[in-house]
Amino acid sequence: MREKGRELTTNNMGKIKTILATALISGLLPISAFADNATTTPNKKDRNFCQVLDKKYEGLVKKLEKQVKQNDKFARGKINERIKSADHDQKQILKKVEKKGSDSATTTAQQLTATTTAATEKFKTELQKAVTDLQNALKSALDTKATTTKAIVDKAKADCAAGKNPSEVRTEYHNALKAANDAYKSATKPAKEAFSAIVKQLVSARKATVKEVREQLKALREAKEDDEDEDDDD
Repeated sequence: MREKGRELTTNNMGKIKTILATALISGLLPISAFADNATTTPNKKDRNFCQVLDKKYEGLVKKLEKQVKQNDKFARGKINERIKSADHDQKQILKKVEKKGSDSATTTAQQLTATTTAATEKFKTELQKAVTDLQNALKSALDTKATTTKAIVDKAKADCAAGKNPSEVRTEYHNALKAANDAYKSATKPAKEAFSAIVKQLVSARKATVKEVREQLKALREAKEDDEDEDDDD
């Protein structure tokens, strides 16, 4: 009888497994029915996340410091070559008119070089102002990002201390950092675009002045050469 009972029990268990398997495959029985009181085991990164937050913050601070240098390089890199070019043009014009005597043509040439000098100094002054404005805008945005970053790390630490699921804390942490980075890019983009537009405008105005001065100097030189030719004919 006992053997027969065991046989019936075994048969019943087999039937139950078959029924359950069929129900799972057909979708009639959700898998969650077997997950009663089950908890998801965090992966290694999630488990260690709360222990490495201080180290992560140190890394974020280094990135912010690097961003400061990149911002300065961006601003300075945009003007160094342009200032060098302006100084070169100014020197070339000065060479053309120096030691030419005191005749009217030379006086006019000297007036033209004074115009070029004034235009060059104005160009450099306004260019420096544009750089300063850009640097201030970038610094303000970066300061905001730094404050936000610290707040994100502090919140993650508080959540970890409160016993919140490390996986959730880590996900919220990364989402918040991404939002902070996106906000920084959105804040700095208009300032960079405005700066580039100002630089382009200043360069264009300076080049137009230099071109006009060169053309007038050329005309003076050609007029003087014509006068000398006429004197030779006499």
